[in-house]
Amino acid sequence: MKQGKAPGKGLRHKVNDGEWIGEISASYGFADWQLVWEHPENYALRKLRKEDPFTLAKGDKIFIPALAAVEVAAATEQTHRFRRKRAKTRLRICIYDLENQPAKNAKFNMAVYMEGSPFPTLEKDDLTTDNKGMVDQLIPAGAGRVKLTFPDLKYEINANLSCLEPLNIEDDKKKLTHGVQQRLSAIGFDPGPVDGKDGPLTQAAVRLFQKFCKDNCMGSFGLQNQRRRCRQATGQGRRRFGQPGK
Repeated sequence: MKQGKAPGKGLRHKVNDGEWIGEISASYGFADWQLVWEHPENYALRKLRKEDPFTLAKGDKIFIPALAAVEVAAATEQTHRFRRKRAKTRLRICIYDLENQPAKNAKFNMAVYMEGSPFPTLEKDDLTTDNKGMVDQLIPAGAGRVKLTFPDLKYEINANLSCLEPLNIEDDKKKLTHGVQQRLSAIGFDPGPVDGKDGPLTQAAVRLFQKFCKDNCMGSFGLQNQRRRCRQATGQGRRRFGQPGK
């Protein structure tokens, strides 16, 4: 997204498709996105999105407060260098192998890309998952994509970090389907194009996810089932080797 102009008295930012609160806050100069999200002016939005800053809908309006001025004492007639603190967030992904077991202590390389940039802004090599198969790394808050490469396992994951579509949009089947597809894609069940269309690939991905969860229900794609099952995916999601990386 474009760099926003720091507000003098505060303003309301209209959310575009795929934006999340950390990215938005960083674009206006806030190192801590919680200062924006927890502002009293955003109380109604927090309640609408059930206190989840990672599920914003296109058109949501977020109040951006004015930046507080900071005074720093410095000697005159000298050159001084000031470093701006970049906002960070934590990336946590649990990696599973073909046997559906945590990929413990697996070596990997990480490349982080800012939204809209083809070049990585952060690269780290020779990292390892923990003893539970978890990737746990600090990355810039405005990151749009992360590439994880596992050389020993010969696998690569391209994780899109855009905001998830909310699942509490009862009267908009396309947006609801889009949110379901985002979650299925994120945990390794390929729904085909993430376009909000309830097609055969999406329905097949739902059935595969249900089978994975040992659910005996048929691949019903009603509104209530979508919400319930994909909330499970958000909380229990796992990236499995052998599934297409996104």
